[in-house]
Amino acid sequence: AYLDAAARILRPTVQLCELHAWPASGLNPWEFAAGINLHQRQERYKLATARDPSRDYEEGRLTFGRSPDDAVHFQVVLRDYLRWRDEASLFTTDELLERIRRLRPAAKLP
Repeated sequence: AYLDAAARILRPTVQLCELHAWPASGLNPWEFAAGINLHQRQERYKLATARDPSRDYEEGRLTFGRSPDDAVHFQVVLRDYLRWRDEASLFTTDELLERIRRLRPAAKLP
Protein backbone atom coordinates (compact mmCIF):
# COMPACT_ATOMS: atom_id res chain seq x y z
CA ALA A 1 0.00 0.00 0.00
CA TYR A 2 2.85 2.42 0.85
CA LEU A 3 4.59 1.85 -2.49
CA ASP A 4 1.33 2.35 -4.40
CA ALA A 5 0.69 5.61 -2.53
CA ALA A 6 4.27 6.73 -3.18
CA ALA A 7 3.86 5.92 -6.88
CA ARG A 8 0.74 8.12 -7.08
CA ILE A 9 2.86 11.07 -5.89
CA LEU A 10 6.14 10.25 -7.60
CA ARG A 11 4.89 9.40 -11.10
CA PRO A 12 3.36 12.80 -11.94
CA THR A 13 6.26 14.62 -10.26
CA VAL A 14 8.90 12.68 -12.20
CA GLN A 15 7.05 12.74 -15.52
CA LEU A 16 6.23 16.45 -15.39
CA CYS A 17 9.81 17.24 -14.42
CA GLU A 18 11.01 15.23 -17.42
CA LEU A 19 8.51 17.00 -19.69
CA HIS A 20 9.09 20.57 -18.46
CA ALA A 21 12.63 20.28 -17.03
CA TRP A 22 11.36 21.70 -13.73
CA PRO A 23 9.47 20.11 -10.80
CA ALA A 24 5.73 20.76 -10.77
CA SER A 25 4.35 21.82 -7.40
CA GLY A 26 0.63 21.92 -7.96
CA LEU A 27 -2.40 22.46 -10.12
CA ASN A 28 -4.35 25.71 -10.27
CA PRO A 29 -8.09 25.13 -10.59
CA TRP A 30 -9.81 25.69 -13.92
CA GLU A 31 -11.63 28.69 -12.44
CA PHE A 32 -8.33 30.64 -12.25
CA ALA A 33 -7.80 30.22 -15.99
CA ALA A 34 -11.43 31.26 -16.59
CA GLY A 35 -10.94 34.47 -14.58
CA ILE A 36 -13.21 33.40 -11.70
CA ASN A 37 -11.77 34.84 -8.49
CA LEU A 38 -11.88 33.31 -5.02
CA HIS A 39 -14.94 35.34 -3.93
CA GLN A 40 -16.85 34.28 -7.06
CA ARG A 41 -15.88 30.65 -6.43
CA GLN A 42 -17.27 30.87 -2.89
CA GLU A 43 -20.56 32.21 -4.25
CA ARG A 44 -20.66 29.59 -6.99
CA TYR A 45 -20.05 26.61 -4.66
CA LYS A 46 -21.83 26.74 -1.33
CA LEU A 47 -20.12 23.49 -0.28
CA ALA A 48 -16.72 22.19 -1.35
CA THR A 49 -18.41 18.96 -2.43
CA ALA A 50 -20.50 20.92 -4.96
CA ARG A 51 -17.37 21.58 -7.02
CA ASP A 52 -16.28 18.92 -9.54
CA PRO A 53 -12.45 18.85 -9.44
CA SER A 54 -12.14 16.65 -12.56
CA ARG A 55 -12.40 19.75 -14.75
CA ASP A 56 -9.07 20.94 -13.29
CA TYR A 57 -7.35 18.12 -15.18
CA GLU A 58 -8.61 19.48 -18.51
CA GLU A 59 -8.61 23.25 -17.99
CA GLY A 60 -6.42 23.87 -14.94
CA ARG A 61 -2.83 25.10 -15.10
CA LEU A 62 0.31 23.52 -13.65
CA THR A 63 2.39 25.44 -11.13
CA PHE A 64 6.13 24.88 -10.72
CA GLY A 65 8.69 25.16 -7.94
CA ARG A 66 9.20 23.44 -4.62
CA SER A 67 9.87 24.46 -1.07
CA PRO A 68 13.02 23.02 0.54
CA ASP A 69 10.90 20.75 2.76
CA ASP A 70 9.14 19.23 -0.25
CA ALA A 71 12.45 18.67 -2.01
CA VAL A 72 13.85 16.73 0.97
CA HIS A 73 10.64 14.74 1.37
CA PHE A 74 10.64 13.90 -2.35
CA GLN A 75 14.20 12.56 -2.22
CA VAL A 76 13.45 10.30 0.74
CA VAL A 77 10.26 8.89 -0.79
CA LEU A 78 12.01 8.38 -4.14
CA ARG A 79 14.93 6.60 -2.47
CA ASP A 80 12.61 4.26 -0.56
CA TYR A 81 10.45 3.61 -3.61
CA LEU A 82 13.40 2.71 -5.84
CA ARG A 83 14.59 0.20 -3.27
CA TRP A 84 11.59 -1.97 -4.11
CA ARG A 85 10.40 -0.95 -7.56
CA ASP A 86 12.05 -0.43 -10.93
CA GLU A 87 12.77 3.10 -12.15
CA ALA A 88 10.76 2.35 -15.31
CA SER A 89 7.61 2.07 -13.16
CA LEU A 90 7.81 5.84 -12.59
CA PHE A 91 7.18 6.38 -16.29
CA THR A 92 4.08 4.21 -16.62
CA THR A 93 0.96 6.22 -17.26
CA ASP A 94 -2.81 6.09 -16.95
CA GLU A 95 -5.70 8.24 -18.18
CA LEU A 96 -5.47 10.80 -15.37
CA LEU A 97 -1.71 11.17 -15.73
CA GLU A 98 -2.08 11.67 -19.48
CA ARG A 99 -4.58 14.47 -18.79
CA ILE A 100 -2.14 16.09 -16.35
CA ARG A 101 0.72 15.85 -18.86
CA ARG A 102 -1.35 17.80 -21.43
CA LEU A 103 -1.93 20.78 -19.09
CA ARG A 104 -0.10 24.04 -19.68
CA PRO A 105 1.95 25.86 -17.06
CA ALA A 106 0.18 28.68 -15.16
CA ALA A 107 3.20 30.94 -15.66
CA LYS A 108 6.48 31.01 -17.52
CA LEU A 109 8.94 28.53 -16.05
CA PRO A 110 12.04 29.85 -14.26
